[in-house]
Amino acid sequence: MMAKPFIMPSRYTRRQLLRLAPALAGPALCFYMPFYDLRWRHTPAAVIREGDWKLIESFGDYIDQDDAYTYKLGHRLELFNLKNDLGERDNLAAREPERVKRMQRTLHEWIRASGAEVPALNPRFDPKRARVETSRKSVKG
Repeated sequence: MMAKPFIMPSRYTRRQLLRLAPALAGPALCFYMPFYDLRWRHTPAAVIREGDWKLIESFGDYIDQDDAYTYKLGHRLELFNLKNDLGERDNLAAREPERVKRMQRTLHEWIRASGAEVPALNPRFDPKRARVETSRKSVKG
């Protein structure tokens, strides 16, 4: 059974903060960030934490920290055992496919229960017609 999504109020009281404890100690803690903030090297992604395990799903593009923070196209799943790898350096997704599927399914159920949609690739995307990032455009002067 899916837990009701918790929405953080913009202003909260001490009593409301104390009510957060059960949510944080529950079976899974989920985050959903469906936006871009390239200054902070962030692309749309979602995260689920279950016990010592953390799954990060990047929806269609990502910033690759292992490749000099290069922007890359493509869906990506990362799985880490935080008990053994707190720095998140050893991606275990390929070695734990069943755990990845289970955690991803729970994460997607949580996203949908919150009223949001799970992002999907645009089937009509044409890289030849993609807009150039403003900082990469030549300046005529």
